[in-house]
Amino acid sequence: MNLPEKYHSSQDLELARTKGQVVGWIQGGAAVIVGGILLNLLGWVPAVIVVGVVAWVAYKLVTRAAEDEEETPDV
Repeated sequence: MNLPEKYHSSQDLELARTKGQVVGWIQGGAAVIVGGILLNLLGWVPAVIVVGVVAWVAYKLVTRAAEDEEETPDV
């Protein structure tokens, strides 16, 4: 059986990276636009509450991960 040594060329990998970056920028832009529309529809008070709750949950997740690392004994 004759298998190629490389499955993807460096040009293929660079093209995939570029496409991934473009898709990321498009998704980010869409998220900003949708977020702006929601802010416009809902107003600032609910948006500030939602951002606060998301920040609090993220903080709890980060601090819990740090606590788990501290509790793990070294073998």
